[in-house]
Amino acid sequence: MTPLQPHHMFGRVSREQVIGTLKATGSTDPDVLGATRQEMAGGYKTFTWIGLICAVVGGLFCLTIIGIFFGGPFLLFGVFVWRRARSNIAAVERYADEYIASLPTRIPAATV
Repeated sequence: MTPLQPHHMFGRVSREQVIGTLKATGSTDPDVLGATRQEMAGGYKTFTWIGLICAVVGGLFCLTIIGIFFGGPFLLFGVFVWRRARSNIAAVERYADEYIASLPTRIPAATV
């Protein structure tokens, strides 16, 4: 289990969380760091679907007069969760790219 888990879907991902998780792998291999980045972003991809489903269901509720009272807040909640999840995925990608770019590049040893 990685230290960065989407335990709070309303929270924002910080630079320190992403870089700390990547450093916790103990590797500078781009494949390992890429897999860790995908794992971190993958947790928030579930929330994008949840937000989208809530928004669609809320929109369907709003089609009736009585349903507006329940559908309106449900629609707004779905849009909020969807946007926050997209923001967190973008932050994970941005901070991971920044960390990977800051690593020293290794030149493979010449074979004789």
